[in-house]
Amino acid sequence: MDENEKKFIVFVDTSYLTYMPAAEKADWNRLLEHAKRCVENLDTSPRLDIHISEISLREYRGKMRDDLISKISKVNARISDLQKEWQGNNIAKELALPFTWEESIFPQTEEIEFAADRVIATLLRNGINQLDIQKHHNEEVLEKYFNWEPPFNVSSDSDKDDPNVRMKRRTHIPDAWILEAAIDETKSGNAMLCLCKDTNLSKALEIHGHQAFKFSNDVLDILFPPEPTIKPSIIAEGNIELDQLSSLDGLLSQTHSKTVGEIYLRLLGFVVALDTPSHDSLINAVVSKGFTHKLTEACAVILSDSSEPYIKDTGSHYVVGNKEVCEDAAERLTPEIIDLLEQT
Repeated sequence: MDENEKKFIVFVDTSYLTYMPAAEKADWNRLLEHAKRCVENLDTSPRLDIHISEISLREYRGKMRDDLISKISKVNARISDLQKEWQGNNIAKELALPFTWEESIFPQTEEIEFAADRVIATLLRNGINQLDIQKHHNEEVLEKYFNWEPPFNVSSDSDKDDPNVRMKRRTHIPDAWILEAAIDETKSGNAMLCLCKDTNLSKALEIHGHQAFKFSNDVLDILFPPEPTIKPSIIAEGNIELDQLSSLDGLLSQTHSKTVGEIYLRLLGFVVALDTPSHDSLINAVVSKGFTHKLTEACAVILSDSSEPYIKDTGSHYVVGNKEVCEDAAERLTPEIIDLLEQT
């Protein structure tokens, strides 16, 4: 394995685990399986770690347990009512109850607790790393809470004296501990992706360098783009050799995804045409061509990676990094660029 190869960290929030629809499970399992392979074989590429904070795992376990116990309690109450009324119905008197109340037909709370432990243990055996609460998190959470910093922020200072607003922000305290675990992770220098369905927490994560997504498929598009985009004019009979490709086509051929390749092409070409665009200007220009905002942002982060910047990130703007590649992209996008400039 190349020691300089970028590693992807996928940070998972409680909201993603708790509200995962059935249709999402296949993509989530693909991420788990790849993370497990990365643990078993260090040559697996791309490198991927899945991290979940201790708070998130506790919340997830508690939510599953409480939902099940609550549903059992409600059914038990209905069964109890039915038993009391059984002898009051003449037809029911001719029939035997299929069970006696003394016989429990549901698992007891202790059994449910053990089962919940097994679910979490299975997650941790399958390529997931638990991020334990650190002592410094307490101080950071309190500081953010009293300073109204994300995830405790409000849209306007005028809301800060509203009793309902002040009470509601307490509900974000678990999210704040989750955020601190994520902030620690950003210091690793790895590519930070996050699965989170909580809009408030997602915004806070993005402030600290995470790309936040709601679906595993968005992350898979970055890790495993499925199809290469290669300039048709260079395809000849037989196999295509890498040295036959231009520098731009060589880059696009490595994306293995038509969608990601098309986003790359526009980021590279539009940065020339827009002449030192702000982050938002460049991203929005590409999004206007029908691509998702999150995936476009992620592609811009990859193209501006400091190890080989095709576009350079100055902090607030993007500039041309690889002149040859960017100018080639701009030339291929001439009609789109003309339309783009006419609209600005």
